[in-house]
Amino acid sequence: MKSLIVFAKAPVKGAVKTRLKKDTPLSDTDLLVLYTAFLKDTFVTAGKSSADRVIVAYTPAESEDVMRNLAEEFIGGKDIDYLPQEGESFSDRIGHSFDHSHKAGSDFSIMIGSDSPTLHSTAINKAFDLLEERWGCVLGPSGEGGIYLIGMKSGMSFDYERIFSDGSELVNFSLEAQRAGGNLALLGEVSDIDVASDLVTLLSIVESMKAAGEENFDFPFHTAQELSRLGLKVERSAGTREKMVVKNG
Repeated sequence: MKSLIVFAKAPVKGAVKTRLKKDTPLSDTDLLVLYTAFLKDTFVTAGKSSADRVIVAYTPAESEDVMRNLAEEFIGGKDIDYLPQEGESFSDRIGHSFDHSHKAGSDFSIMIGSDSPTLHSTAINKAFDLLEERWGCVLGPSGEGGIYLIGMKSGMSFDYERIFSDGSELVNFSLEAQRAGGNLALLGEVSDIDVASDLVTLLSIVESMKAAGEENFDFPFHTAQELSRLGLKVERSAGTREKMVVKNG
């Protein structure tokens, strides 16, 4: 069985994408709307993937109804499992989610977050294909040494504290995969949207997708809709090459 874990926060005002408040014109309300769009597009992508089951690993624990309503609206044709994240640390919660997937009978488990709205289902499917072929672990690199996708075969054992405690997650996970005896495959880079420069990247990619033809991609319709509604665009600071996000008007 192939399981896709969507590791996500519930959309709660003031608790999501807070780093985007720095150097952008976005309010808490704007961030809530934008993050909810990210989550919807993530669920749509999960539904398009080749996964047999989607595990929605959510926090906080009391948000199951919100997550269930969104998942059931935007994930089509999949078995869906709802799992409150457990553990004191981020590493604990990651590990618990993978353990749940393995114990529930998954042969291959892939985890994605909810802040990469331009992630294509084809990348997830490629990761599953690599795991089925011969690779023990698959990673998707994001900016600043982060990871947007983690995939592994059942039976792999990782010390997640080593990965998220210091330095680059990508490097740490690669070394941990090596220590655990699993050969490693890497996918192409996809941006997580965490800081102002990531939002510049997102706006640029979405506009390029529109120009190229939306039908050529897993187009993030909900994200694009909210970016447009918020009136966001990329400008350069006068006399410099520095790019920034501004609101029209």
